[in-house]
Amino acid sequence: MNLFHKIQFYTLIILLFSTCSKEIKSNENPNNGNNYLDIYYDPDVYCKYPSLLVGENSSLDILTWNLENFPSNGDTTANFISSIIDTLNMDLLVFQEIGSEYAFNKIIEGSNKWENIFSDEGSYSLAAIFNTQSVSIEESYKILEEDEYYFAWRPPQLIKIKWNNEEMIIINTHFKCCTGSEYRRREASALLDEYITMNHPNDKVILLGDLNDNLIDEDNVFEPFNNTTKYVFADYPLASSCTSNNWSYPSYPSHIDHILLSNELFDYSFECNVLNIEYYYFNSFNDYKLYISDHRPVALKIQL
Repeated sequence: MNLFHKIQFYTLIILLFSTCSKEIKSNENPNNGNNYLDIYYDPDVYCKYPSLLVGENSSLDILTWNLENFPSNGDTTANFISSIIDTLNMDLLVFQEIGSEYAFNKIIEGSNKWENIFSDEGSYSLAAIFNTQSVSIEESYKILEEDEYYFAWRPPQLIKIKWNNEEMIIINTHFKCCTGSEYRRREASALLDEYITMNHPNDKVILLGDLNDNLIDEDNVFEPFNNTTKYVFADYPLASSCTSNNWSYPSYPSHIDHILLSNELFDYSFECNVLNIEYYYFNSFNDYKLYISDHRPVALKIQL
């Protein structure tokens, strides 16, 4: 089976599961089967093989995904991503490490559903794809460009969206990686906290991306965000409770891709999950890593 037919086959399998009704008893699944494809759900181990979080009309569905030097395998990678985003049906997807705007455009080529936004920073650019049927983009621009050193020369991308008459500020960012750069990640956190406080004190804000550090480290670079009256990390339970099966960067393994919510969103119910795409499209994580990325996507579903 060649790669193109493999894409079609696994997409069909997922769509069949997502569109067929399935009765889930409340004692089998704490989410009652409403928002997940329960292909791999194990009721005895909450964190084992999480199901695939998919978009719905009743919720705002957002995803962050580091695509590791996209496109790692040219058009094959772009074709895989195109198939995956159609299946996930998110409202907005933000990406890091986009190395080619031309290849990124190939993902949505010929689509009347998806449009994209590209923030050119060379081989490590930030970008987004949005669903034109559910989201409108009010404006998009770079922020904190004067402090780009702390963001490894890739300033955050701000996207103001409107979904179901709700306006929201989305900040896509990619922190400096690796041991020895903790100071820069800590300063990047402080700069973003200050920016949000000064410029969007009453707005609904979602900050997400590859933040390149763990939430549960004792010496925590996210200390500026550790104010429970202002912020919550939607993915904190994944970082603190689960295993590498549920972490966004299993190669290390660690959980370093995060989604932060401002207090204007505290009153709304939400779900957050790492999406184990490799279980649906590939035979192993190594195959996924070869064609897609060394990061898994992290998704948020919020009921506004």
